[in-house]
Amino acid sequence: MGMPTVSAPATPTAAPRVRPAARSRLVLSHALASVGMSLPWPLLLDGVWSSTGSESLLGLTGAARMAPYVLFSWWVAALADRFGRGRVVRQTLWLRTALLAGTAALLVGPGVPPWGYAVVLASAAVAAGTPAYPALMAAMPTVGSGSSRRASGLLVTVEVASFVVGPAVGGLALGRLAPATVCLVGAGFCAAALLALRGIRLPAVVNDHAASAPEASSVVSVICRSARVRGAVAAICVVNFVNAALLVALVPIADDRWGSHTAYGTATAAFGFGALGAPLLAWIGRTVIGRVHLGMVVFGGALFALVPAAWPVAVLAALALAGGIAVHVEAAATELLQDGVPDRIRSAVLGVTDSAMVSAAAVGSLSGPLLVSLWGGTGLLVGLALATAVAGFIALPTVVRGVTGSAVDPGSSAEPS
Repeated sequence: MGMPTVSAPATPTAAPRVRPAARSRLVLSHALASVGMSLPWPLLLDGVWSSTGSESLLGLTGAARMAPYVLFSWWVAALADRFGRGRVVRQTLWLRTALLAGTAALLVGPGVPPWGYAVVLASAAVAAGTPAYPALMAAMPTVGSGSSRRASGLLVTVEVASFVVGPAVGGLALGRLAPATVCLVGAGFCAAALLALRGIRLPAVVNDHAASAPEASSVVSVICRSARVRGAVAAICVVNFVNAALLVALVPIADDRWGSHTAYGTATAAFGFGALGAPLLAWIGRTVIGRVHLGMVVFGGALFALVPAAWPVAVLAALALAGGIAVHVEAAATELLQDGVPDRIRSAVLGVTDSAMVSAAAVGSLSGPLLVSLWGGTGLLVGLALATAVAGFIALPTVVRGVTGSAVDPGSSAEPS
């Protein structure tokens, strides 16, 4: 009796209303909005550090960017299912545009900018955008015709890369453009994302309360029962912890090593734009599991290479490699998740993973500056390098064992054993 209602969402009755190119436009919209939201954060970090010199406030500022994901990502996906995915995404874009414009207004004028209020508004813009990614990811299979795997994978890559590409663009603007101008550019990116969605109507969500209740309760059990899923989530969390700790700790490290006002911005840009080179690293690992395992080892090696590096070219090259390999690892681990859980709860598992990985990033943002004050910049780099490489050798064999015993066909609804 229950089978027809459970399988109904998979029937693409509403999909013909949407052109196949809509998937590309959805990905483009998310890329524009994600970069726009991330643009102000290098100048906010630099502004808080320059005005206070406090490692604690610097860490709190970095964590303020991550906190909305921790607090909201695990449950806001239900908003899109209840009120319509397209409607929710558009409303978040309006809010993000307005909040970033408000941040720019705060930073206009002479005197010391109110960095604290600016951080609050920028963090509110991040909070407003938390429903967008799970809504778009959940909508991908129902948009257009044919397989959505490539578009879904590209959306994952955009989501991962945006955390470093946006700050990279903002880092290049540090010391070159006024803070208010950078925030206005971010608002413009969000407005452009809204325009990219013009004319797209996402298929309506089929609400089946009888089927959704047990699916929601099974999310945690699937994560806990599958070694493959646990290992993939662990790898994603490690990478995000290291990324966040490095990006925030680069502020005092760059100030101590190079002493230039634009040094941190240049270093952040190298790390962020390196993320765009992730496709060039596809040869690292012949399988999905190999890409995760070897990628984490290479990531640790890139961080360790920063320790003796003194020449700017060597430092920027190591940072670019670290940025690219980090995205390489996370995209591969996300592919493991997509293939390792039933389709009917895939978005829910990704939402829980999103909260977990951003929680790890928030811990990294908070602890990075404090660890620099305790160990020094060199000590922190060595610690991050060792932690990443060791995780690749210890946590990832769990993933391998999980795959041999619980691989699930991507199109199957059977749960992993």
